[in-house]
Amino acid sequence: MAPRRTAGINYIEPKDGLGQTLHIHLEEYGPGGILQKHGHVNEALFYIIDGEGTEVHDRVRYEWEAGDVVAVHNNVHQHFDRRADRPARALVLKTKPMYMFTNMLFQKTVITRPKEPAPGGEDFLPREGEK
Repeated sequence: MAPRRTAGINYIEPKDGLGQTLHIHLEEYGPGGILQKHGHVNEALFYIIDGEGTEVHDRVRYEWEAGDVVAVHNNVHQHFDRRADRPARALVLKTKPMYMFTNMLFQKTVITRPKEPAPGGEDFLPREGEK
């Protein structure tokens, strides 16, 4: 099995029928991991479980570490794991606006995540299965 740079586990999604406007999931970033540069119309709160990372919004850099709560605004942004020697994990809570369910969806990837792991993250495997 090839090493994975990021992993996600969904706990509650609108499609589950548990809540039409709430999405809760775990994000795990491999050492030095970089997520895709993307934008969406909903905001999110990240509770940082462990590790250290960075958010870049409109070319402004915001650093975070375990115990922080990060507000991710509805603009183009990107998530990074700052540590090359260990992964970072965040519990993500997002509202999904009702207009998403009436087919007025705008969510776009601007730059895809890299296909190769960052230096130091070659052997990273998430602690929980990827969905």
